[in-house]
Amino acid sequence: MGLRNEYVSTMIYEELANGIIECVGGTENIASAINCMTRVRIRVNRDAAVRDDDLRALDGVLSVTHNQQGIWRSLSAPARAENV
Repeated sequence: MGLRNEYVSTMIYEELANGIIECVGGTENIASAINCMTRVRIRVNRDAAVRDDDLRALDGVLSVTHNQQGIWRSLSAPARAENV
């Protein structure tokens, strides 16, 4: 039973990660990415390629912010971002 739950959790994190990658313009638009327990910070090459409304709509993303240095910050639920 435990292995099944671990597998399902891994699938959920992979889906969230793939959704974030797609919404920020794909791997070719990601200059760097780092995560902690509650945040995923992504520096993108081209801001125009980021679909922030779609990013906000992802299950597991609570909010999205952007700063002037091309860093998009997606905030996810506690203990989720560290697995993305």
